[in-house]
Amino acid sequence: MSEQFFTPIDPKPGDILAFNTKGFLSTLIRFFSIGINHTEIVAQNPETGNLECFSADSHGTRFKPIENVVREADGHIYYLELRDDVRKKFDEVAFGEIILQLQDIPYDVLHFIGVAIDDWHIDWLSIFPKIPEWILKMLKGIFQNAETKSKVVCSGVAAWSFKQSLNINVNASEEMPLNICQYNLYKVAYKILKGTDKGISGYNQTNVL
Repeated sequence: MSEQFFTPIDPKPGDILAFNTKGFLSTLIRFFSIGINHTEIVAQNPETGNLECFSADSHGTRFKPIENVVREADGHIYYLELRDDVRKKFDEVAFGEIILQLQDIPYDVLHFIGVAIDDWHIDWLSIFPKIPEWILKMLKGIFQNAETKSKVVCSGVAAWSFKQSLNINVNASEEMPLNICQYNLYKVAYKILKGTDKGISGYNQTNVL
């Protein structure tokens, strides 16, 4: 029997599955990414011809059937559909090309360490107000990730995909799962595939086009 989604979906290339799930690493990522700790992007698997989830995990980048991803996840899953006007701009040929380039890429374990230490995604000054600002600037310069496709994380896969297909201007190696959900690319309301609605901070509010 196929997986029964809470909300019916019509998967299309470029749609995003966002996760708020359990586990030690997931909890750590969720802390820095404010709730959302993983993303998968819908893409056509060139081997099967099916629309599946494509992302990076500890095994590297890989395709997985959407039903399997939803069934195996322990937590909450949200489905973010590209808006119609964004869909018209979406270059499926370029999208397919970047997906091919990103296949069989190793997972970037150090990525989130760099993102967490530099202060693009977390305001350390509000947490430790006595730290001199020059130290924070130095840490940002040292730990900011240089953009690369040699190693990626889940959010990097989505960011690279949108850079190629929609020409957005971001550092794909600096994006966190929450950032992907904040791109102003999606329909007004996301769908709940599993669990309950825990909310997505800043959903659909960052202009990237």
